[in-house]
Amino acid sequence: MAKNIDIYDIGEYFRGVVERAEHHAKPTTNTVYFLLGAVLQFSKGNIIIRTYKGETANVVWFYVDKRRYCLAYNHKSKKIELRNNSHRGKCLYEYDDSVSLDYIRKSFTLIQNMS
Repeated sequence: MAKNIDIYDIGEYFRGVVERAEHHAKPTTNTVYFLLGAVLQFSKGNIIIRTYKGETANVVWFYVDKRRYCLAYNHKSKKIELRNNSHRGKCLYEYDDSVSLDYIRKSFTLIQNMS
């Protein structure tokens, strides 16, 4: 299940992601803040979060122009993946705390140019 969200929901979603990252995915704890900024800057349309049993999950969909993208946590690689179209889509970029802010900005700029 998913739902459209407002700015309060975005804050709640990312607080939950950070809490889960601190517990299960420490290598991504800082990166989620920068990804939030990139999603807000580049998104052109609804931001949709995945829910599971009424609680937010670690998946968010957003649109850059008319193309849909997904950020989802990969438990095997312990990285956040930017995927094309869906949570099962092709992984375009991977993020963890080892990547630079410039890498995040460039990856979002590249998907914007693809759209």
